Amino acid sequence: MININDVLSKFIVEGLGIILQQEGFDIKRKSMFIRKVGKCKQELNVLFREINGQEAGYIQVFVAFRFDELERLTAELKGGKLRKDWPTVSINIGNLKKEREFIEWPLNEKTDVNSLSTQILGYINEYAYPFWQQFSSIQGIIKGYKDQDSSLILNGNSYRWKMAAAYWVDGEIENARQVLEKWEQGKPSEEILNQALKRLTQ
Repeated sequence: MININDVLSKFIVEGLGIILQQEGFDIKRKSMFIRKVGKCKQELNVLFREINGQEAGYIQVFVAFRFDELERLTAELKGGKLRKDWPTVSINIGNLKKEREFIEWPLNEKTDVNSLSTQILGYINEYAYPFWQQFSSIQGIIKGYKDQDSSLILNGNSYRWKMAAAYWVDGEIENARQVLEKWEQGKPSEEILNQALKRLTQ
């Protein structure tokens, strides 16, 4: 009997992996692809939502990136702990489409892995690569936040922490201060904001 985990592994390693490794990605943790471009870690995460009691489920593909320094300064501003390897942004690949939608693909023991891989690689080429290219620099992230790019602010107003930290990374302390000082909807307490503003000038 075919094990769904074997089908999933074949899809990741032989389906996506061969092509993505040619593009400079390495496979990590069996379902994550990472490549480094400058100070940016570009990531593609493959998640499997299993159907209970069946050798079947759904493939979800998340496009992400991480800047280590940006994450360190974001944690410092918030007065919290740095989350190791946590992405700066992670988004379901369907939400990168103009008509945003959460996408997942069915996978079972009869799935044509090559056909599924070709379909998903089409999405990666059309949506993931432009996303990575747009936001693989701190300046690109700052512009995205200023433009209220939906792919960066899906999680609500907390994006302002990262926007302020991005300005900080770029040496634009006054702009970082203004982001926090002009924070209105859903803002943290005045105590937390005042502590963050002090950290910017230390």
